Amino acid sequence: MIGIDAVDVERFRAVMARTQGAERRLFTEHEQSYCRGHADPILHYAGTLAAKEAVIKAANLGTLAAWGRRIEVRRDASGAPCVSVEGPVTRRFAISISHDGPVAVAVAVAHGPETTPKEKRKAVAVAPVGPLRPNEQLLRYIRGM
Repeated sequence: MIGIDAVDVERFRAVMARTQGAERRLFTEHEQSYCRGHADPILHYAGTLAAKEAVIKAANLGTLAAWGRRIEVRRDASGAPCVSVEGPVTRRFAISISHDGPVAVAVAVAHGPETTPKEKRKAVAVAPVGPLRPNEQLLRYIRGM
């Protein structure tokens, strides 16, 4: 399965600036350290967020609220992004992140056996998806609502 996601960098910059604790709710300590180590951390946060969303889509996991901090984007020895997922996910993922102007985009390809239907139900039950549009879901999550 393949997942893809794009993040508008300036829109995400505005959300991060006005939302207390968004960094902590969306990103692991390792990811925060990596992103803060760059001249424009928000650019790297946007790419990392896009990668997490792409993994969620590739594995049909549910919502960012349930999986945001359970998915960690790291860099291997060559600097290429890689991902680890904590929980009942038995698949491996290959990811790619790119930035072009105002957009960060990521693609994830899932390899290996799928998560069992029972495990999928558990993942979705953690944070049910309501009638909100995806951007509204993200805003409510990072605001702690």
